[in-house]
Amino acid sequence: ISHLRIAYTTMDDEIDPLDAFMAGIEAQVVQERTVHRAPAVMERCSFEEEVKESKIAIGKAATATDPQPTQVFEEDVEEWNRVNKNQDMEELAPLDHSTVSYESFRKVFYKPTTTHTASEVSQLRRELDTRVELRPGDADVAPIQSFMQAGFSRQILALLMKHGLEAPTPIQSQAFPLAMSGRDIIGIAQTGSGKTLAFLLPMMVHIMDQRFLEKDEGPIAVILSPTRELAHQIYIEAKKFSMDANCAAIYGGAGNKWDQIQSIRKGSEIVVATPGRLMEHLRKRVIKNLHRVTYVVLDEADRMFEMGFESQLRSILGQIRPDRQTLLFSATFRRRIEMLARDVLTNPVKIIVGTVGQANDEIKQVAVVLPTKEAKWNWLLHTLPELTEEGKLLIFIGSKAGVDQLAASLNGLGDVYPCVSLHGDKSQFDRADALRRFKSGKCPILVATDVAARGLDIKDVKNVVNYEVAKNIDTHVHRIGRTGRMGVDGVSPGTAYTVLTPKDYEFAGHLVNNMDLSNQPVRFPSPKLHFALVMIHVGVVRALGSGRQVAAVSAQTPPWAPAFNLRLIRSIVVIDFFKTG
Repeated sequence: ISHLRIAYTTMDDEIDPLDAFMAGIEAQVVQERTVHRAPAVMERCSFEEEVKESKIAIGKAATATDPQPTQVFEEDVEEWNRVNKNQDMEELAPLDHSTVSYESFRKVFYKPTTTHTASEVSQLRRELDTRVELRPGDADVAPIQSFMQAGFSRQILALLMKHGLEAPTPIQSQAFPLAMSGRDIIGIAQTGSGKTLAFLLPMMVHIMDQRFLEKDEGPIAVILSPTRELAHQIYIEAKKFSMDANCAAIYGGAGNKWDQIQSIRKGSEIVVATPGRLMEHLRKRVIKNLHRVTYVVLDEADRMFEMGFESQLRSILGQIRPDRQTLLFSATFRRRIEMLARDVLTNPVKIIVGTVGQANDEIKQVAVVLPTKEAKWNWLLHTLPELTEEGKLLIFIGSKAGVDQLAASLNGLGDVYPCVSLHGDKSQFDRADALRRFKSGKCPILVATDVAARGLDIKDVKNVVNYEVAKNIDTHVHRIGRTGRMGVDGVSPGTAYTVLTPKDYEFAGHLVNNMDLSNQPVRFPSPKLHFALVMIHVGVVRALGSGRQVAAVSAQTPPWAPAFNLRLIRSIVVIDFFKTG
């Protein structure tokens, strides 16, 4: 079958994502392939936010399970206004698909190697903490237990072995056979679950079954992500498993637009893009059309909605053949995402790993309740020796001014706790330098805003401190997912500390619920701090409606923070106020 892709290109040694990221900024590398067609150009990446949430977008995204933000996150609003002022948001002209002669393509590649009874399938899913929601009449597909069972080619299996991947994660166990069966998928999984590979490997099987690109054709697969940092991380992973397929990264950044145009013109089967930049290339006819696209991935769909990309997503998807295969992944599944899925996916299968909006239960969470904002600094100084001794530390703050202030305070202590910082006002050189110093360990502390750190995949971050609480619980889940991702490279999942004061009462209830779902304890600095219980009570009541909460006190009294085991009773929520002396 001469027109199919059967070539296998030996991969170089595994690329460290941050090394590749830094090399892209500084070296302007052009990497050519010696396969059957024109080479692709490896993109340079700049560390600049694509777009940030506005107060309007945050408001629209909030639901009954998400507290409204109680403070203005200036970085988000400023950057959103800047992008909206300079970016042409015009939608693409609608495409009449009846006027296009689309080629036929194959979706179904999976052949089960074993037969399972319904009870055995249920047991497998219980062990994986996975649920699958099918529509009436749909055939069920059992999860696989090894990569061999997925039906991947020898080349893909060899690459999995090369990169030290021995067994599929829960989301991969169920997504591989379903995606290889040609099904549209809604994947709901927590941060660090391995979902990137869950859509990349079936994508490669899909691409390799089709003919090579001709002039002005392509891509075959489109992956959309909310930020350029995440797009770059996906691009790096795609390059590891792309074999003889060319991959292009399309996102904003200083000085890389020309390289993007050249790689597209030379032919790229895979395009990883942010919605805004892909829209720009389509409007300017850099990408002539999307007629060859048969495989689409929407990654971190919840983030894209919060950042106001819904209309852009719908406009882009309207340019792609209706019988495509579409996979949507999200950490949550709000009503707006459900409505989009209903419109752009065909008879999708929903895969839910764990609980929607739940943090990775392998990451230890510690909620530290303090009486005042000023007490945060004392707590941090008290805790830093232990945190920095364990490994790299990432500290989250909601504003650029807050990042600068805390970084200056830490660096003002001399060489005791050297730190670097990241936010939207930093120059590209300063960002690159900060990441280099953080990764090398010269400055083991990184202070950052949510958006500046989004998409970073630095594997040896041991601890995360939420010095200021997140805007909502979904952002919180993304934050703490930065530590010990999947326990890779021998690094066990770390600890995430969330520091709260009385003004954070609304967020507190959602945090308690989130931690309870992950079987995590809640810590108070003193049993005499009656305000802490009131704060938790008010937060839970506002989050769940009316009711009372039961709080059980443990006898533990550690030096700094005695642990109060707080269990959220969902059916009967009762409050037990402790007497304080």
